[in-house]
Amino acid sequence: KTIYPFGDIPILANNIILFIALIKYRFMDFESEIKRKENRLHLLANYDLTTQLPNRSLFEDRLDQALALAENYNTGVAVFLLDIDRFKRINETFGHRAGDLLLSGVARRLTSCQREGATLSRFEGDMFAIMMPNIHRVENAAVMAETVLSVISDPFIINGKEIFITSSIGISFFPWDQKNANPLLKCADIALQLAQQEGNNKYKFFTSDMHKKVDANLALESQLRHALKKNEFVVHYQPQFDLQTGKLVGAEALLRWHSLGGNIPPTEFIPIAEETGIILPLGDWVLKTVCEQIKAWQKMGFRSPVVAVNVSGKQLQRPNLVAHFTGIIEECGINPAFLCLELTESSLVTDIENTIQTFKKFREMGIQISIDDFGTGYSSLSYLMRFPISTLKIDKSFIKNITLDSNNSAISSAVISMAHSLRLKVVAEGVETEEQVDHLRDKGCDAAQGFYYSPAIPADQFLEILREAEASFPA
Repeated sequence: KTIYPFGDIPILANNIILFIALIKYRFMDFESEIKRKENRLHLLANYDLTTQLPNRSLFEDRLDQALALAENYNTGVAVFLLDIDRFKRINETFGHRAGDLLLSGVARRLTSCQREGATLSRFEGDMFAIMMPNIHRVENAAVMAETVLSVISDPFIINGKEIFITSSIGISFFPWDQKNANPLLKCADIALQLAQQEGNNKYKFFTSDMHKKVDANLALESQLRHALKKNEFVVHYQPQFDLQTGKLVGAEALLRWHSLGGNIPPTEFIPIAEETGIILPLGDWVLKTVCEQIKAWQKMGFRSPVVAVNVSGKQLQRPNLVAHFTGIIEECGINPAFLCLELTESSLVTDIENTIQTFKKFREMGIQISIDDFGTGYSSLSYLMRFPISTLKIDKSFIKNITLDSNNSAISSAVISMAHSLRLKVVAEGVETEEQVDHLRDKGCDAAQGFYYSPAIPADQFLEILREAEASFPA
């Protein structure tokens, strides 16, 4: 046994020291836990957990600071609002987990093209915001917008599946549009709405007359919701002619809206119908009207051409689309072989596998499938070849200067050659001159439509074309 000269005092001192050290350690651990909780709360309050980006609250705080600095140093600030086109459809098709993975992928790509000093935020839902300080020229913002659209349009691989998306962007500027954060964001949102209504993969700068246009679009949406009940829609038919024989080989059904206020162009109301979901009942009405018209022509003793009906991407995602269309066709009592479903490239790329299966079912019924505006979308030839399609349509933008622009001529020739190698027919849209007809005929294009032959006309006027037709149609 150790004998201490001062008895048990050293032991007591050691115990006290140990006790104090233990208390200090526990206090430090407690302090660290408090710090961790504070950091966690700060993270939750200021950052989005899915993308790790600043959230709306932090973005608006930084925007306020940037505007104050810009006012002091007499510089500009650009605000971008970016929305993923048809993101809801991706969630519905692949599930919310896949949607979160896609949002994270978008965040990484946006971060990669973010310039120094800018703030990128997940603003809300599938909307991102970008704040660019020290802007002196509008062109700088335009370059940024084009870069963003480009990086977003490249395919994403989510759970082993290739997904193509596009985005729309609205842009506003300090101090030209507004001088405070909230009004500036509102201006960017208005520009975003108009970019979405004009179609996918676009950006718009805010202008002073946009408020009026948004109000007009809201009024148009209200009219659109009542137009079907008021029988304000009509279907016109544009004939398609064989370029080698000159015979009538088909027609495209095109929707027209004759409201009390006058004729409203499809470019104005179709995007609103898509966005609001009105396109679903409207698309049903068009298909039924076309089927009834084919039946009526046949009862008159005419041989009906194959009529192409445009189908939107939103219709394509309908779970019961084949059964739904089959019901309409059977109700009208026509042979499905007289129908062709026409879709744009960009409407095909959300859920490729399901789309392929849907197309196969339609082809088994005898319905043809045509890809419209070929060359303007974001499809990949590697999977486009897997679709059971029968026709490619060359977009009118390539036809317009086909005899003057060597690039347009080369693109058209390449499409025709590729399509024929895949045993597909090619139809040229927007043909307006004899020179275009001769050029397309020489390149081996199968058929054409456009003002050179006839504009889209009502069904009763189309009777005259049927009377003059020399083509033979399916019995």
